[in-house]
Amino acid sequence: LLYDTIYAFQDINDDLKIGVKSSAIAFSKHPKFILNSLNILTLILLIYLGYKEEFEPWFFVIISGGFLIAFTQIIFADFKSPENCLRLFKQAVFFELLIAIAILIG
Repeated sequence: LLYDTIYAFQDINDDLKIGVKSSAIAFSKHPKFILNSLNILTLILLIYLGYKEEFEPWFFVIISGGFLIAFTQIIFADFKSPENCLRLFKQAVFFELLIAIAILIG
């Protein structure tokens, strides 16, 4: 949802014109707050998963790094710039890769 919403901000003006409902439109008043809230929720759920499954400490270190990257991206995101949103969306692969590695190592 996080990176899909960032991607959706590229087309927000077109979505508004044709009446399409999107997460970008729904979150448009406070995108950074909402996206960081979703980030926090996801982080809490992954920490709970790691605790419940007794993952190795590296899991927690790696997901913390991944989420630090995601939080930083959102803080510096320019949701009015389609180019910036596309760049952030493409960088999502690094975040997703870190989470996958964390789960495999955990």
